[in-house]
Amino acid sequence: MKLEIDPENVDLFDGFGNGSLHLHFVRDPENWHGEERRDAFYIELDFHPGDWEALFFDVLHFPGRDKYVEGDDINELNERNRKKFEQAIPEYPMLARIFDMYEDYQFTPDELPRLREECLSVKSKTSNPQASRALRKLIFASDEASKRGFYLLFICD
Repeated sequence: MKLEIDPENVDLFDGFGNGSLHLHFVRDPENWHGEERRDAFYIELDFHPGDWEALFFDVLHFPGRDKYVEGDDINELNERNRKKFEQAIPEYPMLARIFDMYEDYQFTPDELPRLREECLSVKSKTSNPQASRALRKLIFASDEASKRGFYLLFICD
């Protein structure tokens, strides 16, 4: 299924990128296995590593992850880093879920208005063009998924 894109949002569709989160609309994520269907489809919009860095490093000032030290338990390190990330942006709990570019994320139809509000709040406080565009991607995807009553999935490649 193709979305109708108004001219003001054409720039958001900047191509498939390795290491990106690919945005999908899905009616029922429990019964979706990655196949394209009328009620589950890739919207040809990606959230790229540069989008993530502009938003979380440049604008929200995430100080970075703790590095792996030999002997560290990788699961504990990942959990510490996730908590550090969430604590860095406590006023944005929906955005804080997008912790890593190599994990999948799911936002329910009920959560999408909150994600949208957080994006609008951050967007109103920044003049960073790449972060603003990244936020526009999230706002656009949230709006379009909401219109359909679909879940918004971020699928890593």
